[in-house]
Amino acid sequence: MFVSNSDDLASVVSAGNTGIGPILMKGPLVGDLLFAALDRTGGVDGADLKANFEAAVSVSGQLQQTASLDLSAKTIVFIFKRPEPSDINKPRNYSFENGLDYSPRIDKGGDYRNSKNGLGRVFNENAIAVAWEDLEPLITPQLLKEDHLLGIPLVSAVRDPSTGKADVWNSDILKRVIVRSVSICEVEGKFDIFPKQYREKEAFDRVQYQSFGYFQLRHRPVSSLQQLTVTTASEQSVYQVPLDWIDIGYLRQGQINILPLTISIKDGAIVPLLAGPGGSAFLSIFGNHPWLASFWEAIYTTGFPENKLPRIVNEYIGVVAAMEVLSAIGATYSRSTSTSLGLDGLSQSVSGPGAQIYVTRLKELASKRQWIRTRLQSQLGVGTIIDNV
Repeated sequence: MFVSNSDDLASVVSAGNTGIGPILMKGPLVGDLLFAALDRTGGVDGADLKANFEAAVSVSGQLQQTASLDLSAKTIVFIFKRPEPSDINKPRNYSFENGLDYSPRIDKGGDYRNSKNGLGRVFNENAIAVAWEDLEPLITPQLLKEDHLLGIPLVSAVRDPSTGKADVWNSDILKRVIVRSVSICEVEGKFDIFPKQYREKEAFDRVQYQSFGYFQLRHRPVSSLQQLTVTTASEQSVYQVPLDWIDIGYLRQGQINILPLTISIKDGAIVPLLAGPGGSAFLSIFGNHPWLASFWEAIYTTGFPENKLPRIVNEYIGVVAAMEVLSAIGATYSRSTSTSLGLDGLSQSVSGPGAQIYVTRLKELASKRQWIRTRLQSQLGVGTIIDNV
């Protein structure tokens, strides 16, 4: 059992090993530091056995005993220290420029100590430098009004009967509309805007593995990969693939390629040189089955990091938000389309568009919305399918 003792310390009670080898335990992740290994056999405080084990967890869900001593009869309290995620790799929250934040918080949602980013930016594939900066914060209510709702009074045409005043779309309302529009864009475009960390399983295909193990993750665009493991149905990690072996040339489209730094040739086939206690089981499974469901387990992050969005994505969000606003305001004009006034045989009639007042602008925005969406989907590889034929 992995028991938290403080914000950064946790303990596991387990017996030692009969010699050199792994001790299976739930909770520890790769990179967790072994703070102490206290002998508690018989409930009596004993020596610190830390020197007999690896200093940091090398494979999630287990700790390596490095000494050839028989510690299987001892009850040991293993205390681990989990370092804080790096500020560089930790995803940032999205916020409006005035400091109010309506975005999902994922700072504590995943482990970013071992993280591998793509070759360049998520948008404008693999770009590492630009002469003109094209990233910006999430669109603000003021920019929404200036860029998409210029000259349109954000006031209801129907007065509140209890106050006699018309409702006004203020900045707080527009902020909520913007955040909802982000969700609409994500579902409609089938790609993530706000950063999200996923944990998903993929099948093992021997043909793919012989082609350096490529397969495709299900969400786009992928900004970084945290972990790739072979995991059992009981969620026990059998083997962790070193991130140095994972090629990130097509990471944005979700394509994973396993390129070992050192390879050997056996019987005409390319075989990675694997190390670690899980390597033998790893290779054994490979050799006996051509296809296994839910074999790989990947932890990765999608969306646009660093609190910055490409301008075209902000334009997409702004168009959707403007359509939501105009549709709601236009509905308040639906009470009547004409007004007549008569006096002593004289009359005057005034006609208006009613609820159709903003229909022309809505059609323009709808056309622009579709144009931007299809091009973003193409740029972010939403329609890309990678598999064997």
